[in-house]
Formats: sequence, C-alpha cells, structure tokens
Amino acid sequence: MTVSFAVGVLAALMLLHAAYSTIQSLKSDVEKWRDKASAYETKAKDLQTEVSLMKNEVAKLKKKDQEKEVGSTPKKAIYNLFK
Repeated sequence: MTVSFAVGVLAALMLLHAAYSTIQSLKSDVEKWRDKASAYETKAKDLQTEVSLMKNEVAKLKKKDQEKEVGSTPKKAIYNLFK
C-alpha cells in the first residue's frame, strides 16, 4: 500500500464520517420537527374540542334566552294580538 493510496482512503473515510454526522444531525432535526408537529396537532385537536364545547354552550344559552322571551310575554299582550 502506497502513502498516496492510504491518504486517499483516509480522506474518503473522513468524508464518509462527515456525511454520516450530517445525516445523523438531519435525522435528529427531523425527529424534533415531528415532535413539534405532533404537539401542535394535539393542541389543535384540544382547541377544536374546546370550540365545539363553547358552541354547544352558546346554543344552550340562546335556547334558554329564547325560552325566557317566549315565557315572559304578558298574557294580556298575547290576548291583544288576537283581537
């Protein structure tokens, strides 16, 4: 084995090591982004559930308010409507 061949092999190994390190770093970054995406998806689902619950509560309150309006109409006023 010649010195130049050994230097070439060493250079190739160094390049492979650098590439491997870069790939490992990228894999780590991808995993971090996956974790963030998963957390945001969970948060979005939680917020959608909260919005749905709030909409239901608003609908109940509107219905209750409408029932109060109908129930609070004086009988005399209703009688006058039919005269």
